[in-house]
Amino acid sequence: MDTYPGYVQEADGSFYTRTFVIWYCDEEIEINDLCNFQVEVEVDIDRDYMKTEFFVETELFFVDMSKLTAKGLND
Repeated sequence: MDTYPGYVQEADGSFYTRTFVIWYCDEEIEINDLCNFQVEVEVDIDRDYMKTEFFVETELFFVDMSKLTAKGLND
């Protein structure tokens, strides 16, 4: 199974971790990918910028490998 390294999608600044395969239901994967985002503020901005909230959104994508392998076996 091919896996791919992590990357930043320039279009929207999204960060994607490396791909990985989970082989059984209770398996734990240690990702250890790091990403550093920088926020630039102008010098004359109000000091309340330190109170600005930032959010990190995460998503877990899933592919049912049994359907892929079953298709490959039937070819």
